[in-house]
Amino acid sequence: MDIFTIRYLRHSLHIDIFYLKKERKINGFFNVLKLFLKSIFSGKIYLQPKNENEHLFYFGSPNQYNALKNIYKSLKQNSIVCYQGNDVRFSDEPSFKFPFWQAYLNTLLSYPFIFKISNEFTNRFFSANKYVSYSRQIAYSLGAYETCLKILKKSKPKYVWLSNDHSTINVAFLYAAKKLKVKTIYLQHASVSPKFPKLTFDYACLDGKISFEIYKNIGIAKECQVFLTGISKMDGWINIYPNRRSISKVLICINNVDNLKIYDDLIAKINSLNILVKVREHPYQIGSLSKNLKFETCIENSIMESVKDADLVIGGDSSIHLEATLCNIPCVYFNTNPKVYDYYGFITNNLVVAYFNMLEEVIDYLKIYTPVQDVYLKAKNYCDSIDKEYENSSTDYILKKVL
Repeated sequence: MDIFTIRYLRHSLHIDIFYLKKERKINGFFNVLKLFLKSIFSGKIYLQPKNENEHLFYFGSPNQYNALKNIYKSLKQNSIVCYQGNDVRFSDEPSFKFPFWQAYLNTLLSYPFIFKISNEFTNRFFSANKYVSYSRQIAYSLGAYETCLKILKKSKPKYVWLSNDHSTINVAFLYAAKKLKVKTIYLQHASVSPKFPKLTFDYACLDGKISFEIYKNIGIAKECQVFLTGISKMDGWINIYPNRRSISKVLICINNVDNLKIYDDLIAKINSLNILVKVREHPYQIGSLSKNLKFETCIENSIMESVKDADLVIGGDSSIHLEATLCNIPCVYFNTNPKVYDYYGFITNNLVVAYFNMLEEVIDYLKIYTPVQDVYLKAKNYCDSIDKEYENSSTDYILKKVL
């Protein structure tokens, strides 16, 4: 196994390893075989068009698409899009769904090699545990890599655009592009965590100083040119809403980290204050709030649209705090999970206007709420374009920097 492959596998396992289930190696093989056969018999044999384009975009989730949407629209005439069909709805041409059937097939073909090296790899980088499915993830990483190599060889792009640096397929595209000497460009799709891997793209367009400092501590490869560009998807949204003078409606944002029972109680108590409640769930939300509560459910596609009629946002560990603040809507951090606290550093970096661990503290705050003016300025270290000539025009600034 050469150094390039080792680096790729180490990168591909950096985040996903924490979500692996326990299984024996042979079980992992048969589980992948089931996925392959399911793809074949369900007719999900997606094929790539023969188009050769200067730019290739990969969208692995709605958030990844939103991060690159404005860039893609600017380069649409000479671009091709690969997307994850189960999660992203995309109809522009030329485009194609990522061929998971092909990745599963390549994964199965990788297993003879994996059985030989997985123990050595596991012992070198992780605590040894023969029941944990490192072998399956290593095999799938290699399968995804071979698939991405074929995609890039066929489309022959000069640039690959990605907005995630740690999920398996994104990392596979990154290293396939490196192998073929295709330039890679990275934009953040959300706030950065110290748990992220080292930056190894050719160009990294980071949101602001805080992201840069986090990545600097993690590590930035010598070949990676870093630009602080602001947030492309926020073009036209920064400071769009006027300062709120009072609270008549609260937007509550929940995800799978939150304790929904506590949020049930919170909504009931907010209702008793004659304050309207609107709820925005994470796209992959598991579980739901009580149906006996009185609240409006968000139907808007973006958080920027959702906060239009809200006076305050309440939520736990979510990038929504940053996006809402940039729109000039104040945010309160409410922690309901003792295992996760200030994951993105929004408390540490003074982005939110208040933070609480107890439900009653939130209610008391609402009772004596004092408006905060121009809260979007609190996001200046997160979004480098604020108060600069390219505020609300980060997309054009990025294109000038990297092309």
